[in-house]
Amino acid sequence: MKLYIGCNHIRSYEYFTESINSECPFAAVECTSYENYLAGKCFNCESHGVHPELSTSFTGSGEHGSTNKTWCTRMGFHAVDPYLIDGIPTIPPRSLVKTYLRTGSASPFCRHHYRVTIKISASEKSKAHRGEIGSFYLMIRGEKASNSGRMRLSERDIYFKPGSVHTWVVDGSPVGRFLSAKIEWVYSLSILNPVTWRLGLPSIHLSWMKVETLESTER
Repeated sequence: MKLYIGCNHIRSYEYFTESINSECPFAAVECTSYENYLAGKCFNCESHGVHPELSTSFTGSGEHGSTNKTWCTRMGFHAVDPYLIDGIPTIPPRSLVKTYLRTGSASPFCRHHYRVTIKISASEKSKAHRGEIGSFYLMIRGEKASNSGRMRLSERDIYFKPGSVHTWVVDGSPVGRFLSAKIEWVYSLSILNPVTWRLGLPSIHLSWMKVETLESTER
């Protein structure tokens, strides 16, 4: 009954229980805000201040670059394990660290994080067609799972201008080593918005796409 009438904190014990023996690490990354986290600005972590179970996977720079150490940790049972600083297990020098992660709506709650960056083509054909309003969806296939599930990249329909670059952090099922990725664009039509009106077939010109995982070095 509490699951239906209580606040979201009621689920915390389910997260903790799943984290004890889960192969999925419940990885969390330090960031100044949830908005910056979703925008992919805090996706990578320094080799300093990394939970030992994640130290082989978490590399790169954090939100502020290599001069400021960004902490990566695990939520749940393994959050109390010592960290590795210069390869030595120790207690983190900072106790108040704001970290973020995404979880699923049902068990298994642990998800893998994917940073997706796309560039809309700036070709003459793309410019002549002009921008489009809609949403992108991504599905990744890998060795460990059939697919990541269909992931919507933006929380709402947005305008994609020729030459623009967009980055999001989304969550999906762990897939292991990447085999392929399928991206889908869904056009949004609004009778009240003349920008969305088209006499011909709506289309969008994609220049390139990059997909990274927080939990491994897969690209």
